[in-house]
Amino acid sequence: MRLGREYKKMLSLLLEAVHKHWRKKTDSALIRKAFIASHDAHFGQFRKSTEPYFYHPYEVARTAAEYGCDSKTIAGCLLHDCLEDTLLTEKELRKKFGKDIASIVVGLTKFAVHERMRRDERQREYLRRAIEFSVRDPRVVIIKLFDKLHNSRTAMFLEKKKRLAFVREVWQRYVPLAHRLGIHKLKYELEDAVLDILKPKEFPELRKKIMRLRREKSIEIKKMISALKPKLKGFEFRLYWKGFGTIYTKVFAGKKEVSRIYDSEILLVLANSEADCYRALGVIHSVYNPLPFKFKDFIAIPEFGIYRSLHTVVVGPSGKPVKVYIRTNEMNVVAQRGIIALLESGGKSAKELLNGKINWMKSVLEENEEDFSERIGMDNNSQRVFIFSPKGEAVNLLSGSTALDYAYQIHSDLGRRAIGAKVNGKSFPLKKRLPNACTVKIIVSAKAKPKPEMLSWAITPKAKREIRGALEARGKKAIPVSNPKSSKWKRI
Repeated sequence: MRLGREYKKMLSLLLEAVHKHWRKKTDSALIRKAFIASHDAHFGQFRKSTEPYFYHPYEVARTAAEYGCDSKTIAGCLLHDCLEDTLLTEKELRKKFGKDIASIVVGLTKFAVHERMRRDERQREYLRRAIEFSVRDPRVVIIKLFDKLHNSRTAMFLEKKKRLAFVREVWQRYVPLAHRLGIHKLKYELEDAVLDILKPKEFPELRKKIMRLRREKSIEIKKMISALKPKLKGFEFRLYWKGFGTIYTKVFAGKKEVSRIYDSEILLVLANSEADCYRALGVIHSVYNPLPFKFKDFIAIPEFGIYRSLHTVVVGPSGKPVKVYIRTNEMNVVAQRGIIALLESGGKSAKELLNGKINWMKSVLEENEEDFSERIGMDNNSQRVFIFSPKGEAVNLLSGSTALDYAYQIHSDLGRRAIGAKVNGKSFPLKKRLPNACTVKIIVSAKAKPKPEMLSWAITPKAKREIRGALEARGKKAIPVSNPKSSKWKRI
């Protein structure tokens, strides 16, 4: 089928976006071929908005192009609904586009489920399937996130019940997933799109307050830049801000006034090397007094093994707190694009970080049904603590983790044999919450075995899974544990 003038223009704009954001060689022929195949397959189909259905995969592909994704990812975006919603078959797809792209589309295609399965259960299994395919090719989960972003932006055309169910699912599963994969820019966009629907009154009002605060904060930051430039020659200074949704969550989770949130606008300092990052920190602290306990070193201890940056909060020229991020250009690219940047890089360190993300996805797939959802959602806007081994190795855990959680995080066998702990050299119960930045040594016994009550001590999915498995192997049952997030009682 020949493309009309409008669609030729759309294809031209897509290729233009791909060439602009993708620094390596682009396979324009593949993208053009996928564009035409998707256009033809979806011809005559329309969305709830009455727009041609093809607009959806096209917009998903446009978003991927703006994030600097490669040609195969763009082609996968264009074709991602073809097996599910058109007459195109997997065999035809494989013949036209090869096994890699066919596998991506298969991973994004909904499969037949039991008709009595609840919507939430169906969506969980669809996501599990996407993650399973992502272990082989991370492009699958990346496209899934872009798909959810565009659907969130057009969810107003769904009937109210379906609309609310959809955006809650995005909030609970896909926003945390974007965060865990390090795609912070996408996380912010998802949050903003979802909260416009979930909180139609509170969110727009808060957004106005944040915009006012940004204008005030930008004046403060520009004064700081003028004072710091002569002292930090060769550094780049930018204004940086998080999404409105992230700030909204902090305001309501912490029950704080908007004016007490430092993230409305941030000073971003870009250095040429890791050593220069620390030099810049020293200069900034010599000019502006730092606030106590607000410094975080994510270069020495990367968040989720991928995010690297120095964070500090200083008292600005007008006596108000200003948040400052210091990182290299390379760190900044990964901070915004996460796993997408790792796929693009191809360097040794990037491959190691990418393998870390793939191993995390593998571990998620090992969870049972209940813990799978908890594991996906638990990292979004959760407070973290850094725990150190006696050798000084850092472990990043959820705030509220116990010494037992730490033991299982280090090694399953260490958790099973744990009978106590020492924190900063003093005796410490396994069930007690660990303070931030403490040093932990686990006391073990060859005769120790997990007990049913230990399930109530652990908060991390890995620890709970290991304890359940050990108890089941011995024919034991866990004691009833009240879940603070639910009124139901948990049993094995």
